[in-house]
This record gives sequence, structure tokens and C-alpha cells, in this order.
Amino acid sequence: MLRKAMQDLRGDEVIARDGRIGALDDLYFDEQCWQVRYLLVATGTELLKPGVLISAACACAAALERDRLLVRLSHAQIELGAGAWAGEAAARWLERSRVCSGLELVGYRVEASNGAAGCVADLLVDDEDWSIPYVIMDADSGARERLVPFDWLDGVDLRNRVLHVRLTRDELRGAPAL
Repeated sequence: MLRKAMQDLRGDEVIARDGRIGALDDLYFDEQCWQVRYLLVATGTELLKPGVLISAACACAAALERDRLLVRLSHAQIELGAGAWAGEAAARWLERSRVCSGLELVGYRVEASNGAAGCVADLLVDDEDWSIPYVIMDADSGARERLVPFDWLDGVDLRNRVLHVRLTRDELRGAPAL
């Protein structure tokens, strides 16, 4: 099922096989193929601050219901680092990796081939395979949000907070409205 990453998924309770871990705080995706690689779970515990980074491969897609996300890990596996990184180790690794934060991407300027076209409002995530088939764009013209397919994207400029799109602004106006 397609869900808005930051609006629908963020804040969902994350449950291990043996109890609650915390709440989903962010998604990290590979900026080359737009595949979610990791889930950042805010645990609320001092030991695991800023949270636990869990591989998206450990998430049970079919269990995503009623604001809950089940993962195929136990608390012991998470503490041992099986499919997850805790606390500061996760934060340091994320700084050096080529994954992009979904939360950070919200608000990036969408740049068409002929100029600014709007900004990123959210990501549409397929919770079955953790792909991101669409970016949700707020258009500059004040029109309804538009769905921008992954294959229209030309890259993310993290330094300048820009999402580049291959199409023109006029072509983007013809993108499906949400």
C-alpha cells in the first residue's frame, strides 16, 4: 500500500517480536534508486539516543496497520546489532553514508529543467517493498499537490537542498494531482 512517509508513517509505533521499541522518526533511502534502506526509531531511552536504525528488510509489510509497524527482530537482536544499530553509532554511520533522510528532504526546492517548480511536501512509500515510487510536490502556483514519479528525478543536491527533475515546469503541471 502507498503511504505518505512523513505524514502517515512518522510517529507509528514500532514493535519488535517481544514488545515495543519506540516510534518511527525517519526513513533513510538510497538516493540512487529511491529504495528505503533504514528506519530510524526514536526509543525515548537515554542509552539508545538518538534512536535505533533498523534495516527496512526487517520490517513486516503486511503488519503495517493501525499505526503500528512490526519488525522481525527481538530486543536482544537489536541490542546485539543484528539488523540494527543503536545510538551514536547509527548517527555517525548516517553522516558518512549515501542514504538520504526522508524528513530532511521535505521542504527541498524542486528544480525543473527550466527553473524552480515547487518544493517537496512528502514521499509516497510502498510499504510492501519499501520503494519510493513518487515524490509529492507542492507546486509554486498554489495548485494541488502533484505526484512526481521516481523516473522523472535527476538527482538530489544535499548541499543546496534541491531535488532536480528532468521535466519542464509546464510538464510538471501535468503530473497527477493528489
